[in-house]
Amino acid sequence: MDYTSEIKEIVDKIYLGSALTVDKTTNFVGIGTVSPQSTLQLGDNSIASAGILRIDSFVSGQFWKLEPGTNTLSIKDYDGTALLSFNGSNNYSYFPNNLGIGETNPGYRLQVKSAAETIALFNGTTVDTLSHTIIQSGGSTTGSIAAASALELVGSADGSGHGRHVWIGAEGTTGTTTATKLKFKIRGQTSSGYNWSGGSEAPTIMTLEGDGNVGIGLTDPAFKLEVNSTIATNTGNLVLSAQDFYSNHEYNGDDGSIRMNRIGYLGAQTKFRDVIIYNGKGGAVLTVDGSSSRVGIGNTSPSFKLHTNLVFSGNPLAYLNGTTNTFDARSNVGVTHNSTAVGSATAAGLYLANNANDDDAPSPIIAFSALSDSSSYNHTYAAIYGIKKGSGADTNWNVGELTFATGSGTGPYRRMTIDKDGNVGIGNTAPKAKLDVIGGIRMADDASTATVTNVGTQRYRHDTNNSYVDMCMKTGASTYAWINIVQNNW
Repeated sequence: MDYTSEIKEIVDKIYLGSALTVDKTTNFVGIGTVSPQSTLQLGDNSIASAGILRIDSFVSGQFWKLEPGTNTLSIKDYDGTALLSFNGSNNYSYFPNNLGIGETNPGYRLQVKSAAETIALFNGTTVDTLSHTIIQSGGSTTGSIAAASALELVGSADGSGHGRHVWIGAEGTTGTTTATKLKFKIRGQTSSGYNWSGGSEAPTIMTLEGDGNVGIGLTDPAFKLEVNSTIATNTGNLVLSAQDFYSNHEYNGDDGSIRMNRIGYLGAQTKFRDVIIYNGKGGAVLTVDGSSSRVGIGNTSPSFKLHTNLVFSGNPLAYLNGTTNTFDARSNVGVTHNSTAVGSATAAGLYLANNANDDDAPSPIIAFSALSDSSSYNHTYAAIYGIKKGSGADTNWNVGELTFATGSGTGPYRRMTIDKDGNVGIGNTAPKAKLDVIGGIRMADDASTATVTNVGTQRYRHDTNNSYVDMCMKTGASTYAWINIVQNNW
């Protein structure tokens, strides 16, 4: 009897129930299945037989399991704890415990430890050896961003299951290197979806450009540090705090920009830098001259310690007592303008205002002081100030006076007053004439020739046996003479 066909069938397929099947025709091996569909198949869902692979360790009672589920696959330890799960329905992998990449004892959810790698041009032209990790885009993404890679950090909010999301993302561009951007974005999540203060895009908090520019609140910084807020109130704030600081900055606010250029000093305080703040229309608002320690308001070349309005023309010629004494005109406050006459365009040099509308309300006081002999106080010895005395032609106009005060040992007393009518009082705060003096008037000799320019002038003179009081008077159509008023002799 010929058993060739039976022998061939036995050789082609070794079948041991559902435990082991070897199909020589396909070279497939099945464990727990009679119809293996792959080189090695564990289990058969057609007969409700799950394929679980167990790998025992060198320790008794400890093993690993590779266990499938409904479109899932889990790696479990001997007590059934899942260490790694793959989900085919949602296309994700799940690590319930700490994961180490290059680290055998991870102490965090994700701990990456790279080996020493060679990187060219990381620090100048030097080839450096250092540890680094790469999160790299596989190619161009959909939308307007090319070749982007991002890291998303999520924090839970109040146990609601929703979170606060932060992205750190790198954006590449076609055919360039320096145009690469690193962006930091943030948004919140509520029960109805993502939510943040802004438009349809999660707001960019900070952008680092490939050319070294940094933007806070914007995506295309044009300066080394550019700050702008386009969120909610549309206002920006820039706070700098450093002792050794040197950089360029631009601050964008509601009405343009304020550019701060060259702040602080460089190195060992030998190269002083300027600070210039511009308004939105390009005008210089404030200038700090680092070399001279001068401040300009409204100009970029201050000639005084505090210099307002326009740039100063020429050099100050600062003499006192003829040419006997000089003084430093640049050491304090200077005000400059170009007005050719008093008019509507004349710039105020110093405007002293009082918000009180009471009669006898004084203006801010211009005070003069010096250090006392005891060095305990800087004592005021003179003052100039105005005093409101009432209303003028209507309720919007005031009348007032100007007073001059000097001190004779304590605080200054009022010595001279110019009232609202132009009367001058000396020793008198309520003058009744153009010159009203309480106290004596001392006259000396006037040796000038009597002319129209000194008509009305009085003089006192004396000789060996006489004293005279004279007045310059007109004596004819075009003649003038000193006329004696009184004469004494002895």
